[in-house]
Amino acid sequence: MSLHATPSATPSRQIDSLQILRAVAALFVFVFHYFGALQNDFGIFDNNPFPLGAFGVDIFFVVSGFIICFASQNETSAGDFFLKRLCRIVPLYWLLTLGVFAVALVAPSLLNSTTADWGNLMKSLAFIPYQKENGLLQPILYLGWTLNYEMFFYLIFALSIYSGRYRIWICMSAIIGLVLLGVIFRPESDIGRFYTSGVMLNFVWGCVAYLIWYNAPALTNRLTWLWPVGAALLVLQNFLQLPIPREFAYGLPSMLLLLGLLTVRLPEGAIWQFVKETGDASYSLYLVHPYIIQLVVKLVLPVLGVTVLSIAISSVVVTALTVIASLLLFRLFEKPSNVFLRNMLIKQRVRSLAAQAGK
Repeated sequence: MSLHATPSATPSRQIDSLQILRAVAALFVFVFHYFGALQNDFGIFDNNPFPLGAFGVDIFFVVSGFIICFASQNETSAGDFFLKRLCRIVPLYWLLTLGVFAVALVAPSLLNSTTADWGNLMKSLAFIPYQKENGLLQPILYLGWTLNYEMFFYLIFALSIYSGRYRIWICMSAIIGLVLLGVIFRPESDIGRFYTSGVMLNFVWGCVAYLIWYNAPALTNRLTWLWPVGAALLVLQNFLQLPIPREFAYGLPSMLLLLGLLTVRLPEGAIWQFVKETGDASYSLYLVHPYIIQLVVKLVLPVLGVTVLSIAISSVVVTALTVIASLLLFRLFEKPSNVFLRNMLIKQRVRSLAAQAGK
C-alpha cells in the first residue's frame, strides 16, 4: 500500500481506505450472525466462535462519525444535511423492513422473534426504539437498532450545524452529555435507556479522528502504525474479552484503526477495486445478509443435513450470495433511490429557491 503525502491530498469525494474498513466491518458482522444462526438453529456450538464480529458495528459508528464531519465541511443548511441522510438511509431500510414484515405475515416460522405487529412496523419505519418480543430493543429488521442510533446522531449533528464552525464540538458535547445523564440518572424508559447508552460515544471517537486528520495532517501522516495496533487490540478480544463497555473495548481500537488507515490509499488492481466496490455496497451488505443467512440456515441446511461438509459448502455459498446480492442491491436500488430522492427533495427545492430569488 502506498501513502499519501498528506491527508490534504485525499480525493475530495472519497477516502479510499475507508472503503476497506467498511467492507471488513460489514463482512465481520455477517460472519458473526452466520455463526450465531448456526448456533441457535442447530446447537453445533456452545457459544458463537466468532464474537469478534460484533465489533463491526462499532467500526461502522466510528467511521460514520468521521464521514459525517467530512461530508458536512461545506454544509450550511441543517435541513439539507438531514434530508441527504434520509435519502441515503430510508429507502433500503424501509424496503427490507417491509420484506421482513411480509415474511412474518405469510411464513412466521422462518423468523425467530418477529411477529406481524402493525404498531411495531410503524415504530420501526419511524426509527423509534421499542422492546421487541425477545426483550431486546430492536425493530422488525433487527439490525435496524444501529440505524436508530445513526439517525439520532444525524439529528444531533444537523441541529449542531446552526452553531456554524463549532458544529463538531457542539455535537460531541451533546452526545457526551447524554451519556453522562444516562450514567447519573439511569433512565428506565426504552427511549431513555437507548439514547443515553455509552455506545453513542463511538460517534464521538469518529469525530475526534476527523479533527485530528483535518487539523494536524502532518501528524496524521505519521500515524499509519496505529492501524495494526487497533487491529491487534480488536483481534485479541476474540480470545480474551475485556471487562469494559464496548465503546471502549471495541470503539477506541476502532478509532486507532481508522486513524492509521486514513492516509493509506488502495493499490491499483482488480482485487482492490472489488474490495472498494464491496465497501461502497457495505450498507446493502449489512442490511441484506440476514435474509441470505436465514434462507440457507432454515431452508437449505435442513434439506442437506447438518454435517461438516454441508456446513462448509453452505458457508461458501452464503458468503458468495451475500456479496453478490449486496452489490446488485447497491447498483440497482440503493444508489438509484438515493440519487432520485436527492434530485426530487433537495435539488428541486434549491432550483425553486433560486428562481424565487431571481424574481
